[in-house]
Amino acid sequence: MFFSLSMKYYFLFFLLICHSACLANSAENNKSDFTINVAAFTENKAQSNLGQLLFESIYRPLDINVKFVSLPRDRAFKMLNEGDLSGEAARIKFAFDDFENVERVNTPILEIKNYLYCIKPEMCNFKKKTLISIIKSSMQTEIYCKQNSLTCIGVNNEHSALKSLVVGYADTLLANEYSVNITICEAKIAKVYRRLVPEMTVNLYHFVNKRYANIVPDIENQIHLLKTNGSVNKLIKKTELHHNCQVKIIDL
Repeated sequence: MFFSLSMKYYFLFFLLICHSACLANSAENNKSDFTINVAAFTENKAQSNLGQLLFESIYRPLDINVKFVSLPRDRAFKMLNEGDLSGEAARIKFAFDDFENVERVNTPILEIKNYLYCIKPEMCNFKKKTLISIIKSSMQTEIYCKQNSLTCIGVNNEHSALKSLVVGYADTLLANEYSVNITICEAKIAKVYRRLVPEMTVNLYHFVNKRYANIVPDIENQIHLLKTNGSVNKLIKKTELHHNCQVKIIDL
């Protein structure tokens, strides 16, 4: 009887150790496999640096190692919903409303202001005949064009968008200020005009697959900390300082 009870307790103890080891291995695997799509930050080296620095600053204090990939929007959204990706770097608030397995971190990660950019000040407008260049990866500008029946033409990235103004392919460019600020030095222009589109000022949010729902409060707290202590603005300034050019941006 004593032998039977002893064996029973040893067996239970063995199961407990195995269970703990499995949980530890699972947690370790989750850390090493935490993959974030940062396509919105990889149009150029400066954006890529910002994306990596920002998310390393968020996840390092949580003892989570992240790796970065750059995937097309539709493919990335599908992979995140199916659990093949851990997170999406930054999208507008309602980007994943139709995806049941994706959770939004409710503290916005960045505020983005959108402008009309033009070579001639009179072309910074939304008139019916104005040809507006937009970047294909931007959901917000695509939606805005459709809602307002604007004549918009899609280009692949910020470099192409700015070139479209220089060569006269488009009259004006509708884009966010950060994307333009870190690419404008490569456009070989002396000055550019811009007009704020206030109704397009928007917050961007970080999204994760729902299997990480238990750490969302920690991610949210870390984003809040980085914003309140000025770290996010410092990272933006740090990446922008890589460009030493004399392009003049004139607000209308």
